[in-house]
Amino acid sequence: MAIVGVGLMSVDHWRLMKAIKNGEARVVEGPIQSYGTERVRTANSKKQEYRTYERFYVGDSIWFGYYWDASMAGFYNQFEPRVAFKDGLMVRATYLYADGTDDPPRIVKLEVAE
Repeated sequence: MAIVGVGLMSVDHWRLMKAIKNGEARVVEGPIQSYGTERVRTANSKKQEYRTYERFYVGDSIWFGYYWDASMAGFYNQFEPRVAFKDGLMVRATYLYADGTDDPPRIVKLEVAE
């Protein structure tokens, strides 16, 4: 199973890199708004398993959301120490609509003001 997961990640990474090269990336800059996290129970009813979903707006226009343990290319705040998001924190996010415009866009580069 791990080999399949690594293969899917590689294809996903390649797909995002191709989209960036084709000029599909967009940039939004502004304060974090409506920041929050949620514990979401997994579909495995035999275990008490949960995942953490993180979500926020940049400015008042673009909404981002992802699971910390996502198996996809792009930023999803998985490494310790995590980025300590909070409302008002100024960021610049380069992003793509990699999964269609109905899903939250994927952050491919995140810059945080110091």
